[in-house]
This record gives sequence, C-alpha cells and structure tokens, in this order.
Amino acid sequence: MNIRIANDAGTLTAYKNNVNILKQNPHMGRIQWKKKSVDFDWKKISKLEQTLNIKIPEEYLNFLLQCNGSNPEVIGDSDSLVCSFCDTRLGGKNEPIPIFEQFTDPDEEKLISEIEEMMYYIDGQPKEDSRDIQTIQLLPIYCCNGNFMCLDFRINAQEPTISYVDIEAEDIYPVADSFVTFLISLGITS
Repeated sequence: MNIRIANDAGTLTAYKNNVNILKQNPHMGRIQWKKKSVDFDWKKISKLEQTLNIKIPEEYLNFLLQCNGSNPEVIGDSDSLVCSFCDTRLGGKNEPIPIFEQFTDPDEEKLISEIEEMMYYIDGQPKEDSRDIQTIQLLPIYCCNGNFMCLDFRINAQEPTISYVDIEAEDIYPVADSFVTFLISLGITS
C-alpha cells in the first residue's frame, strides 16, 4: 500500500503519493496522539507472525511507532472520546466503539494468551486442546469493555481487514477493509 504514517506534534498524518489521506477525516485535527518513546522488539514481532502465520501490516506497525499505541485524546474536550463505528449485536447502526485503552503492541509477552482467551469465547468455549494457535486469525489491536478491535486475517493473511469481536455475543462484526481505512473512519462522540 506504501503509506507513510507520521505524528506531527500530536497530529496523525498518513501520506500516500505525497497526499495526507487522513485529511478526509474532519475529526483528525481534533485528535491528539502521543509519540512512542521505545522501539519494538522486532524479533518478538517476527516470531508472533511466524507463530500465527500472518503478516502484520506495515501501516499498523508504523502507526504504533508514531503514536505510542496510546489512547488518543480529543483536544480541548475531556468529555469526548475517539471512536470507531460498526453495526453490533445490539442492533446499533454505526454504534460507537470508544478507544478507552491503549493500542496493543504486537511484541507484548501476554498477547498470545489474550488471543487464546478471546478465541475461547468466540469459538463457543471449546476444550482447550481443540484449538491450534496457528488457526487463530484475529489479532487484537485494542480492547473496549472486554471486547476487542482486531486485525482480521480470516480472508487474507497478508492484508487484514478490521473487525470488532463481541465476546458476550460470541460474534465478529466488520468495521473497515484496512487499518488505514479504519483510521480515516475514526470519529468523536460525547
């Protein structure tokens, strides 16, 4: 996709062919992001990709490096939240899914166990030994009230979509066709 993501004094930019494609989002200028202070353990990320048989999108890794995986803040409005939107089991059309917690670094030690726990509920709570970690095709990027926003590799192991995993409903809802599209679609809610 060849998109360069940057953090310009707290404002997220994503350049494709020298055009900031995040300008399509009228809220992006009101969203403040913190810059990452420590680099990833790239060996752990490579091992995770090999274990799950996936390729984490470069745009997502660049986003994490530029924004510290931090939960974004709305400039000048501490009561508002940055959200993604999707249809959910509650029947909500474009229901807001707030970014309460920071984004998950793919080199975290506990990530595999979090993925296994998430899949335990999605798979209808099967026996532990019936699940093979290489068949798991959802990688959590952030948690929201016990549910997960994920890179979804079920259709394409090289170019994941974004899906919302509702643990209680044991269901998965589509959100965006790529991580960049997900960023373009972020909104603000009070």
